[in-house]
Order: sequence, then structure tokens, then C-alpha cells
Amino acid sequence: MRTLFNADTPEQAERLIDEAVRGGAELIFTTTPPLLDTALRSALKHPKVRFYNCSACQPLSSVISYYCRTYEGKFITGLIAGALAENDLVGYVGSYPILGVPASINAFALGVSMTNPRAKVLLEWSCVEHDCVEKLRAKGAAVISERDVPLPGANYTQQGQYGTFLVDAHGELLPLASPVWMWGNLYERIIRSVLSGASEKKEQAVNYWWGMDSGVIDVALSRLVPSGVRALAELMMDRLRQGSFDVFSLGLTAQDGSAISDGANRLSTLEVLRMDKLAQTVVGSIPEYKDILPMSRALVRALGIHRERIPPED
Repeated sequence: MRTLFNADTPEQAERLIDEAVRGGAELIFTTTPPLLDTALRSALKHPKVRFYNCSACQPLSSVISYYCRTYEGKFITGLIAGALAENDLVGYVGSYPILGVPASINAFALGVSMTNPRAKVLLEWSCVEHDCVEKLRAKGAAVISERDVPLPGANYTQQGQYGTFLVDAHGELLPLASPVWMWGNLYERIIRSVLSGASEKKEQAVNYWWGMDSGVIDVALSRLVPSGVRALAELMMDRLRQGSFDVFSLGLTAQDGSAISDGANRLSTLEVLRMDKLAQTVVGSIPEYKDILPMSRALVRALGIHRERIPPED
């Protein structure tokens, strides 16, 4: 297996893919959503090569998508946040209004409500506002959820940029927990699937969209999580690993009073992926395209939940 770096522009990415093909690669993973378009172009150039893109995109004939059900990990961190938010205010930093992200916000909100029915989730977006954490601190958030830890085993939560944090009396962020992507397990499972001859199911919203029951996502807990809260978190993680619990089986009501999930019927993968309403306990909204920072617009244009409403580029 060979790893190539510095695919910072579409041109650089395409050159690296061509290099990999010349080197005999038969499977190529493009590891971020912005590389989807490059993967599509390269798949046309190299029809005998299998291309995979790490994104929650809908199935394509030439590029296979793979992603993790991060909303399961967000649910666990949400229940920890709710239990520790003594003032009933929890902050959440959303990334981009793209496929699957509102589901993670809502799953987090469900976790918060499980341990603290009075709590509100204050939502800010990093694709709109650079200083989201400072803004949430100013609003009085007692616990704040930031971006997820990208790799297991590294001490990312200590950096103050990853995971869910308790805000102490001095305004310092104390790490509590974070979803963790188990990349080795994910790639091993995909490669084993290919070698076994299993075919990807094109009718699914994402070809590979695995969760905690597949061992491709976990939740790291810090020593600061109280024992009772830790016990509840570990119990729910065990149920998710066993496949005996579905986050949205709890039922979910939107801000406008409509039902996102009635709790009786399991949501399909596509319904979770395309979720575009926020839970009624969330204070905030999904940003309009015009309000998104220029550097984030390409991704939202490609994978945004409301991308069909985005006007064409000039």
C-alpha cells in the first residue's frame, strides 16, 4: 500500500492519481470530500481502476463512497455534555451544512436531552464564523462540542481544538470526550470486502457507511468524565456496538414542530443523510450559502444538503 501526499489542488491531486496508476494501483482512495470531482475525472481516464472517496455523497457509477456514522459518536458526547452542563447551556460548533452533518447535530442534541431535558444546544458554524468557541463562551455555554478527533491514539483533545469540552470557572476548556475515526479498521474492512468479491450496493445512499457496530468509529473518554456519566456512556456505546440501539429510535421533533423521526419507524440511510431540519432543542439554524465563507463554498456546492438551491456560479 502506498500513500501520496500534497493533493492540495485538483491539478496536484490528478497528477498524484496518475502517478499511482502508473505504479500499478488498482484501488485508489481519495480521502477528503473536496477530492470527489478529481476522483470522478480520474475514473473516466482510468476505467480499470477502482476509485473510492471519503464522503457522504450519494452513489455514483464510477466512484464508491465511504464514511462513518459519526452521529453515533456525537450522541454519546451529547449525553456527556448534557449531564455536565449545570446551567443547561451546551455549545456545538457545526462544520458545513453538507450531507450527514445535521444528523450529527441532532444526534448530539438527543444525547443532551437524555441526560438533561432542560438543556439547549447553542449552534454556531465554523464555515461562517472563525471564533465560534469564543462566541459560545460569551453566550454562557458550560460545555462545548468542537470538531472530532481525526486519529486514534494521539492526544488531540489536549490541544483545545478537538472534542467536547467542559468550560471551567476561568473559561478554560477541559477535555471530556470525542468521536474517534478508526481509520485502520475502516480501510481494512473495505479492502477485505473487495478481495472477497463483495459488490457495492449502488442503491444505498452511501456505499460504505459503517458505525460503531463495525469498529470503524469509537468514542474516547477522558478521566474527567464522572464515573456515573462514564458508566452510562459506556452502556450506550456497548448497545451501539451490538447493533441493539438506533439513535433516532428515540424520536426527534424539529424546531417547527414537525417530526423528523417518530421513534416507531427506523429512518433509512437516505433519510439520515439528507436530514435538513434541526431538533427543537437546538438554538440556531442552517446557514444560507451566501453567508458561508468563500473557502468553504466549493464543498457546500458539491455536497450541501440544499445544493439544488445554490445559484450557478457567475
